[in-house]
Amino acid sequence: MSYDANGNMIKDLDRDIVTIKYNLLNLPELIQFKNGCQIKHTYAAGGQKLSSRYITVNAGVYQPLNPGQVIENLDVNENDNVTVDGMDYIGNIEYQIYRYFDWDVTFEPAELKYIFRVHNPEGFAKNTTTTNGPIYSYYRKDHLGNNREVWRASYTWGSTTHPAATVQRTQYYPSGLPWKSNSGDNPGSQPYKYGGKEFVEMHGLDEYDSDDRWYYPAIMRTTTMDPLAEKYYDISPYAWCANNPINAFDPDGRDWIMNKEVVNGVTIYSFTVNGVLYNNSSDKNIDLDKLAAGLTNQISSIYNINKGDMVVTMDLNLRVVNSVEDIKETDHVFQVVNQESLRNEDNKKVTANADKYGLNINIGTDLARDIISGKNSRSGAHELGHTGGLYDANINARGVDRLRDNLMTQSVYLQDREINPNSATQLNGHQINTIFENRNNANQRTPVKTMPTTFFIRNGILITNPIKYLSK
Repeated sequence: MSYDANGNMIKDLDRDIVTIKYNLLNLPELIQFKNGCQIKHTYAAGGQKLSSRYITVNAGVYQPLNPGQVIENLDVNENDNVTVDGMDYIGNIEYQIYRYFDWDVTFEPAELKYIFRVHNPEGFAKNTTTTNGPIYSYYRKDHLGNNREVWRASYTWGSTTHPAATVQRTQYYPSGLPWKSNSGDNPGSQPYKYGGKEFVEMHGLDEYDSDDRWYYPAIMRTTTMDPLAEKYYDISPYAWCANNPINAFDPDGRDWIMNKEVVNGVTIYSFTVNGVLYNNSSDKNIDLDKLAAGLTNQISSIYNINKGDMVVTMDLNLRVVNSVEDIKETDHVFQVVNQESLRNEDNKKVTANADKYGLNINIGTDLARDIISGKNSRSGAHELGHTGGLYDANINARGVDRLRDNLMTQSVYLQDREINPNSATQLNGHQINTIFENRNNANQRTPVKTMPTTFFIRNGILITNPIKYLSK
């Protein structure tokens, strides 16, 4: 293996990879194999993959390529010795691509494209444009969100009804490398496997596309450095999930998100939240940088806990964005909205609300100004708790009013009892463990990047999961 000055792998002769070229985001644009075959990717400015092309030289090359060599402009041709297929990725839709040489009209390479797979939070649909479709498939996941089985719902094709069945089974090594498949496992029926990420096996690549990095599970290392490596100075920048993929997961190749371990009787939780702050209100004078600093300060101060038998560390990475195109599907979205548009289920005005188990937090313009001024130092952290699966904690399970110091107690409940809400910032062990146990809930999708099956608008606000919508 060899690496460039940015720490990117540029060859791996063990897999016959002689050259890898990268874009400005250190994402692989071209992978050249010594037998002439290639894999090409294109990306949006924010790093989202837009297309993949798998190029096969059917007869090979006269002489194996040397490290650093690339065959330029390789495409289908009149000699019919090159095959090109692949995928285009537009939101949650995958388009199957097939390139061919047009002998009839242009006498140049041409391309066919059709909808192949439409994703949703629970699985995907195929044959969506045919009279016999769609055909729905659903994932069965393990505790880390790995797709262990694919269950296909019953469907009718012509006059024949096909019963529901499990159509794919995948077992993994701890690193995420799939085991050798057994008869009937159908490993090639769909590629989304470990962590729900696409496993690219073409030409022997055998890597997962994990958004910000590509991951090679055979050695449990990535092919490029962690963009957040400076935060983990004691861990290799090529390590995956801090070398502990059994109880941690990494949704985008940057952070291992949640971890829990017990050391000498002390339960240690490590949380990482990647989020964006987006102004979706009509007030464009709100200082988003100051608001981001206020949110980061209150969340970090409240969720970093040391209580003797429990230690919690919270790392919040909150970036300001001006376009929804800069938001990733796994981002928490703190969106500023018009204050008058925020109402609870009783149609009463509230200052903020959030999706339970979701990634959406709505902050009213009045609350945004209070956070910037320092008047409010807990509501952002309160709403973040809802996205982790926590309910309001005005009373305990037996109906006893004794949670007046708890973060999840509503501000209006405290104010009615003449208690300063900013003084209620405590979280107990049960609540922290609830957040950890809910880390892989199926509703974890960013509202502005969500799938059409779960997306709707209420009062001008982008919302997911309407049944579990909570208010402060």
